[in-house]
Amino acid sequence: PMRAAVLAHHERGGYINLDDFCGNPTTTGGLRATFSENSYGTRTGSPCAAVLSGGANDADFVAYCTDLATFFNGLIDSQGRKIPVIFRPFHEANLASFWWGGIDRQSDYKLAWQRLVTLLQGAGVTNVLYCWNLMSGEAGSGQANADAAFSGWYPGDAYVDVVSLD
Repeated sequence: PMRAAVLAHHERGGYINLDDFCGNPTTTGGLRATFSENSYGTRTGSPCAAVLSGGANDADFVAYCTDLATFFNGLIDSQGRKIPVIFRPFHEANLASFWWGGIDRQSDYKLAWQRLVTLLQGAGVTNVLYCWNLMSGEAGSGQANADAAFSGWYPGDAYVDVVSLD
C-alpha cells in the first residue's frame, strides 16, 4: 500500500517526504514495532549504541536498512526512473521524546545516523535526500546559543542533504 501511494502521488506531480518512526531496537518488537508500540517515549536501554557495528542489535539494524533500501530502490516511475524521496529518519533528536533522542545519546545518535546513510548508499540507494531535523527552540543542552547547541547533533555534510526544524 505504501509503494502504491508513493507512486500515485509522484505521478500526480507531488514530491515524496517520508519520516521514519522505527521502534526501539532494544525493546519488544524492535525496529519494526509501530510508532505507538515503542518509538515515542520509550528510552529503554542504549538503543543508539545497540545499532552500531558490533552492537547488540547490529544485525537487526542491517536487516532493517536492507529492507529500507529495497523499498527506496523499488520506487520506479512509469518512465523507469527512480522516484526522488526526502527521507527524515531520527527526527527531533535534541528532544528526549524518542529512543534516539536526548542529550545523553548525542554521540551515538550521530554515529547511528551516519551508519544508516552509509548502509543505504552501500545498497545502491541513489534517489534519497537525507533530511536532518531537530526541534527548534529546544537546544537540548541548556545552551543559550541554539546554533552551538544544535551543531553537536549534526552528523556531517557527507550524511545530510536537507536541514529542517520543527
